[in-house]
Amino acid sequence: MGYLPSNTYSSTMNMDMNMEMDITGDTAIVNKMKKSGQKLPMIMQMQSTMGFDIKTGVQKDSKIPVIIRMGGTSVKMKMNGVESPIPSTNTKTDIYGYYSADGKMSIDSVGGKKMDDALKQQMVKMIDQMQANIKFPDKPMKIGDTFPQDIPMDLPMAGGSAKVLVKGIYKLIAIENNKAYFDVTFTMTMDMTENKMNVDMTGGGDGKFIYDMTNNFVSMVRENLNMIYSLALPQMPPKMKMTGKANMLMDQKTTVTAN
Repeated sequence: MGYLPSNTYSSTMNMDMNMEMDITGDTAIVNKMKKSGQKLPMIMQMQSTMGFDIKTGVQKDSKIPVIIRMGGTSVKMKMNGVESPIPSTNTKTDIYGYYSADGKMSIDSVGGKKMDDALKQQMVKMIDQMQANIKFPDKPMKIGDTFPQDIPMDLPMAGGSAKVLVKGIYKLIAIENNKAYFDVTFTMTMDMTENKMNVDMTGGGDGKFIYDMTNNFVSMVRENLNMIYSLALPQMPPKMKMTGKANMLMDQKTTVTAN
């Protein structure tokens, strides 16, 4: 999977998330929170849409110049049924860089302005997370074959974020019209190496994955994940925990056209 020269890759990413968050532990504290007007459990509903294009130029010296145009974002969120305004953006931002023969994206500037190393790393990480960076087996596949893939995720939660590692098993189910169709099953584990919160989380789900063999790229990714969690928040009294469950549905589609 990789970018070809002189093409435009247009992607749209939609995400729906529903989370239920409850506080458990000291009954007196929980009752006091409820009397103060805090509704428990808290129900959060969020929908977001984001679009972006990646335009590649003519390859030179094993490098393909790229222009990444970040489109506008639209986010809607409700907390316990009440709209929680989140500003949407319609501003388009152009990011300049190149794609190397070893499959790595490098970023040079944003809107013509050079970036420092810290900002470059941040932008590359963001772009990597938006793409379906699936590593296929290094041998031919036939119908019914499977391969594993690890997908790191940051799950937003009250008080911070949880580092989650999603392990997917991809099963090739069909090849039609030069496209490979996969079914995916997921299981979830915690990666606590960069997170100081005491979090327990389990879950899994399923999804679909379509690979465009003509353009060497992914045309569709769909993930449906369900999880339950429990975490101790640093700002809360001892023995108090936030518990809950979440469902996240992510859908990304990409079309490839010649420049």
